[in-house]
Amino acid sequence: MRELNPKQVEHLTEPGRYSDDDGLYLVIKAGGNKSWLLRYQLNGKRRDMGLGPYPAVKLKTARQAVALLQSIPRIAGSPYLFPGSGSKSGVMHIGATFNLLCSMGLPDITTHGFRATFRTRAIECTDYPREVCKFVLAHDERDQTKAAYSRSNLLEKRRDLMQA
Repeated sequence: MRELNPKQVEHLTEPGRYSDDDGLYLVIKAGGNKSWLLRYQLNGKRRDMGLGPYPAVKLKTARQAVALLQSIPRIAGSPYLFPGSGSKSGVMHIGATFNLLCSMGLPDITTHGFRATFRTRAIECTDYPREVCKFVLAHDERDQTKAAYSRSNLLEKRRDLMQA
């Protein structure tokens, strides 16, 4: 049974977290901004995944995203949503996205474009420092000396940025 309907979502203004179903929540911030959040559990840990801002992401679309994510086959014990099948580390191969685009008849689209799009959005739409944005993209340009003194992987800030 669904707890929210499109009219409710449109008219809710009180800050808080409003449950729909299957871990989907409408989050309303003190400033009135609304966004969708998926709360799920993976390997015994509760996690939250942002699904986008309302009204850009409608209730129906948020529900479709949840259904799609729930339909992805899981590999028991893997902490990854898209685990690799042949690597020892368990992560997806670096060329997997490119191979997918080629199989879809889109060989001219590169994964670099996805990275550039994320970086542009992070700079234009958030106030996160450049270093956090680079870490999210797995770009660590610190030299050995800087790395020795900067031991943080900025994990919590990276999580927050991915939810923004």
